[in-house]
Amino acid sequence: MVATPETDIPSNRFNDGKSSPDGHFWAGSMSLNETDPSGSLYSINEDFKAEKQEGGLTISNGLCWSLDKKYFYFIDTPTLQVVRYDYTNGNISNKKTVITIDAAKDGYPDGMTIDVEGNLWIAHWGGWQVTRWNSLSGEKMTAIQLPVSQVTSICFGGDDFSDMFITSARRGLTSAQLESEPLAGATFRLSNTGFRGLPFYRFKNA
Repeated sequence: MVATPETDIPSNRFNDGKSSPDGHFWAGSMSLNETDPSGSLYSINEDFKAEKQEGGLTISNGLCWSLDKKYFYFIDTPTLQVVRYDYTNGNISNKKTVITIDAAKDGYPDGMTIDVEGNLWIAHWGGWQVTRWNSLSGEKMTAIQLPVSQVTSICFGGDDFSDMFITSARRGLTSAQLESEPLAGATFRLSNTGFRGLPFYRFKNA
């Protein structure tokens, strides 16, 4: 066990997590009922001490850092927004909305990563796709359709980080939906996409 910052909230669970440029591990929590704003965002340092960075979250999801490591991007799914914080000395401040998602058109924003050009890639729950967004203008640049509706996350891998790995879920789908989506719950690998990601940051423990 690395850290247990929410032993007093048994109705919560953790969702997405990722290591930061300075070697800390960031992870967000959410309510099991997916409606209560009881979730929080934590950073865990090299001594395994958890520090609460943000609260009042409903479905803590995608997170990543800008190429220059000055900004932190984050998704709380029901807000339909990607927010950006200043990232200084392992802490976040000055929250700003940079992308707003149209749920009726694109589904709900879920997991997220960044490519070598500084553009954000978002997986869409209920949207059958992953999309690429300009992190400065908030403009949608690219959409890649998938044969599953509940797309959960995306990252880059492979020898030169030009392969996309995309996860999906089958939870909550009816038998009819599962029949029409036989690949629901699968992990997809898309090769030679023309896009490249970055190596992952590693957790640095004492």
